[in-house]
Amino acid sequence: MQKIHWLLCAASDKLNVPYTMFAVPDLSAGAPVGALQLGVYSKGHSGLQWITVPGAGTYCSQVMRERRQITVVSSPLGTFSAFSDALKTEPLTAYLGTPIPAMTGGAIGALSVLHSGPRIWSEENRMDATSIAQWLGRELAPPGMQEQQATAW
Repeated sequence: MQKIHWLLCAASDKLNVPYTMFAVPDLSAGAPVGALQLGVYSKGHSGLQWITVPGAGTYCSQVMRERRQITVVSSPLGTFSAFSDALKTEPLTAYLGTPIPAMTGGAIGALSVLHSGPRIWSEENRMDATSIAQWLGRELAPPGMQEQQATAW
């Protein structure tokens, strides 16, 4: 988890955003169908915050389902209310989500960055997010597959 924390911190610095997170399906007993578990890095806090949110209809679930990057320059207020409420932060409106690749070719999760206020995501931002998502995929892979994933990329 320490390396994942470091990668989220690096993404926050590189993309100049206050919040970065990775989302994976919440497979714990009693979790609602489609729920997501989020590991959230926020500037000014040590460690990752863990929150569970309903996944249905979220950009994170769309990124995982469609296995493609999604950018939102400015979403309506309240779109990210589950995140804002859980993190006790100002409203978040801009979003960049990137699939975290699995060795099988699917997506095991989503790397997401959030920004308060409108923001146009550059091609460089998108490439940086893709690169960090690939590293996250390797870190989240089962130990025996981590080395195989490194060579595959």
